[in-house]
Formats: sequence, structure tokens, C-alpha cells
Amino acid sequence: MLTADTAAPLPVPSVGVLVVCPNELVDQYRAPLHAICRVATTASPEVAVQYVDRAKPTLVIVDGDRTNAAWTCETMTSARTERPSILVTVTRPEVAGQVIDKCDSILLKPFAPNLLVGRVGRLIRLRQRSEHARQNSQRLLERVADTRRKSAHLRERRAAGTLIEWPNARCPHCDRASAVMFDYAAKRRAWFACLECRKVWLAQRVE
Repeated sequence: MLTADTAAPLPVPSVGVLVVCPNELVDQYRAPLHAICRVATTASPEVAVQYVDRAKPTLVIVDGDRTNAAWTCETMTSARTERPSILVTVTRPEVAGQVIDKCDSILLKPFAPNLLVGRVGRLIRLRQRSEHARQNSQRLLERVADTRRKSAHLRERRAAGTLIEWPNARCPHCDRASAVMFDYAAKRRAWFACLECRKVWLAQRVE
């Protein structure tokens, strides 16, 4: 079963946090956090995995004392969607060794409410910075890809001496993409030959 907190106004409405903990501990997490994010809770790791795949929360908090934290974190990591940031809370420090490579943060119990809020706030900010950097990188990659598409004929052609093969240019006789420009003509035109049918034609020069 999954419960959500929708009563409090949210200063950061886009930020969703899922807490995986026993029902009797829900208030320990929800009360401090409801002012800074939307909080959904569940006691079931299986439900948590389904929720992550569907709702894509920014952060998942896993109570490691009463939940199989290692399995939950590993399953989150292998989810089909991009995994959220994961915070694990534990009482025994040795438990941290089981999840150290499967989560983004570990908070030892007992912790004051303000420590939980501070840790969650920091993870959210780090996530937002990472997402901003990823979006900037994606825009840059898109611009690079667009430039490459626009200059595809320059990028894909292969030169052999003064013969220039143009894989994107099609033969007007056999419609094969096997044109080779072998000489220039007047008025920005050039001579092409087909590697397949061996026909020759005069066409606009490809720059």
C-alpha cells in the first residue's frame, strides 16, 4: 500500500520523495519532510520499485533497519527508468557496508529531524545540479549532431587520390548510392560516375 502527503503547500512542487519504511515509522520521516517536498510512503519494497518506475521520484529513502535495503537499492538501480537518488538510514554502522555501492547517501540513526531535512535537501540540490548539467550536455550533443547532419556529405565522403566518393549521392541511372566525383565542370557542376552500373553523368557540384 502506498500513501501520499498532499495536505501541505509545497515550495518545490516538482520534487517527490518516496520513503520505504514500516508503517509505524512513517511520521518520523513525513513530519520533517512535508514542508520541502511531496512525500509518499510504503512498507513494501516491491511496491516501491513499481512506484519508482511509474512516478519517477527524485529521491528514495530506505529504512535499512526494517527493510532489505541491499535488495531494494539494487532493484532501484536496475529499474527500467533512470534511478532516483537513494538515501539509506541505518542504526548499525556495519549495515552500511552492504549498501555502500548501491546508494547515494547513508544517515545513521538516531537522527534529529533537522539532520534528515538537511540531508534530503542536499541530495535534492545535488540531483538538480546533476540534471541541469546533463541537460546542458544533451543540448550540446544535439547541436553537435545537428552540425554533423548538415555536413554529412563532407563527413561521409571518402577520398582516393582526386576521386571523391559520395555515399549520400545517388546514381540517376540505377539509383544506387555509389557516386564518385571524378572531375569538375563549369558553372559549379561536376562529373560523376557510378561504381555499380558504371554510368557517367553531369550534375551540380557537391561542396
